[in-house]
Amino acid sequence: MRKPQVGDVLYTSWGYDQTNAEFFQVVGLTPSGKSVRLRRIGSEVKDGRLWPLPGEWMRDHLLDGNIEEFVNGEWVPSKRWQAAEENGYTEVTRRWSPSGDRYTVKINGVRYAWMYQGGGVYDTYAAGLPGH
Repeated sequence: MRKPQVGDVLYTSWGYDQTNAEFFQVVGLTPSGKSVRLRRIGSEVKDGRLWPLPGEWMRDHLLDGNIEEFVNGEWVPSKRWQAAEENGYTEVTRRWSPSGDRYTVKINGVRYAWMYQGGGVYDTYAAGLPGH
């Protein structure tokens, strides 16, 4: 089991009544090596599966946070939202942890990511089924 490295692609697969797949790319490691810096990347549909597009940075509105936050008694633009607006992509730092025979990264409350092994991933929409 190899630890995440810069350039690695991670994928999520989540959803209750449909399968949603998304991809993230490791763009940095913290000095301790226990956390990774991730950017959301795009994907494309081929042959009924979803394939990552490394280096094609995307926004992830679930991670961008609120547009504004309440600071010192007034509403001001959120730093995370502003950074995503300026950069055109979402970047977050998350801890990774060993989980069985692979490493897991918790993206947010419903999404966990694992090392992408290639071959595309199943996604309800990519498979031509209703969803999303």
